[in-house]
Amino acid sequence: MIEVLLRPLLEYGYEVTILPKYQQHQIEQQMMKAGRAITGLPWNGMGVAVRGELGWRTMEERSEVAKMKYFQHLRTLPQTRLIKRIFDIRMDDANKQWNAQRVKRSWCHVMRKIMDKYGIAEEWKKEKDERNNVTVNRWWNGNGEEKGVKEKVEKKQEEEWKKEVKEKTKGQYYMKCKKEWGEEEYLNEEGDRKGRVWKARMRASAAPLAAILKSEHGRGKKSSRCMVCGEINEDQKHMLLVCDGYTQERETMMAEIAAVVDPVEWKRLQTSDDLDAWLLSSKEVDTIVKHFLNQAWTIRNFHIPKEP
Repeated sequence: MIEVLLRPLLEYGYEVTILPKYQQHQIEQQMMKAGRAITGLPWNGMGVAVRGELGWRTMEERSEVAKMKYFQHLRTLPQTRLIKRIFDIRMDDANKQWNAQRVKRSWCHVMRKIMDKYGIAEEWKKEKDERNNVTVNRWWNGNGEEKGVKEKVEKKQEEEWKKEVKEKTKGQYYMKCKKEWGEEEYLNEEGDRKGRVWKARMRASAAPLAAILKSEHGRGKKSSRCMVCGEINEDQKHMLLVCDGYTQERETMMAEIAAVVDPVEWKRLQTSDDLDAWLLSSKEVDTIVKHFLNQAWTIRNFHIPKEP
């Protein structure tokens, strides 16, 4: 629904429009609301995690891609087309301004900055040559023998996303769970629905566990003690692997995992310090972990003191 209804409305005319930052931010906010509704991440969950789980680029990045494709479309139009002639004239003017170091704000100069950002500055030219005189699709995706510009662009976008994640306090744990860029398969309808939401929140450190809440609200204002077993430092690893309050549910989960995972690999994983992150990232045990998380959070919520 988001891809079919909302995004086309928000991105209409993105190829030629140059939106101010505040408008881009407003559009990004609308997409982020939709992304949080899909993933179940709360309002204070990391925005980069929302985009990471869904495999969404920022609206600015999508606008840049649309502009680059449109640039290639204009470049390869026949000279008989009026828009092609206008494009050539504007590119000539932009080149003169650039050489004279008297650059004026225009679509052509915006394209130069975008292409320079993605390391394809050589593409900023109106002339057609043997390599770029192809369809937009072939120029973007390549033809098998020769790579298109898509690879460089997406590599740069992924680098920027990872940099943004690493700058977040909760980013380190998220990167342990997020193995590769793209939409996560666990967001499908397979398995426990509530467990899916809890899995997203656990991966992004957006679950209301005591240790996470303490890190958010500062030292001395919150306790990191587990409300179920009383142990200190209730975090993702504690809930998944340690807490006595979920022993029966955990034993069932581990038995089911042992039945589907290679015995040698499972033995290695059980001694790993990152077993909790593996449980939250493995596609192989996705439905098993979702079911455990739903049970565990049901038990935990029962222990939350009720307000009088």
